[in-house]
Amino acid sequence: VNSDGGRDCPSETMSRIMEQVRVLENSNPTKKGARSTLMLGRWSCSFTNSPELLGTEGLNIVKRSGPVFFCYDLDTERCEIDRGWPLRRLCAQMTYTSNAAFDLEIPSARVLGISMPAKSQRDYSSLIVTYLDLDLQICRGLNDTIYIFIQNDPLYRMDASQSDGIDPKLLQNK
Repeated sequence: VNSDGGRDCPSETMSRIMEQVRVLENSNPTKKGARSTLMLGRWSCSFTNSPELLGTEGLNIVKRSGPVFFCYDLDTERCEIDRGWPLRRLCAQMTYTSNAAFDLEIPSARVLGISMPAKSQRDYSSLIVTYLDLDLQICRGLNDTIYIFIQNDPLYRMDASQSDGIDPKLLQNK
């Protein structure tokens, strides 16, 4: 689909994509997706209808440049979100809400060296893993958002020494 990751997706194309997503979700081979080791590695968000992640909502002076990557560390229950320049990497604390879902506590971001206040809820603050296999991950988020991820590097691991704004007390309690 040539839709710039979802940014330039006509409604008829979006309808076809959503149909195919439902087919895949109904055949999900991994029932406990959020806690599965298949989540490990670096995943690129190849398609989403999240205006927040695409940078298309309101007056957004920070446009995404390149793919958005998500990486999960199941042992420390952290998630790394790399949105590219100028936001770079955000490290979030994960809280499992079920075997298929988790919430992300995302600290404030730094843009051009300035700390930006954290939004209380982002489209991707709560994710349900609705499909997961070795190569493909589909998640649903807040406000009926969809995220389609492609596995880029199954061996990628987060740097355990960096917390990027996560309260160290939260990491000590894990």
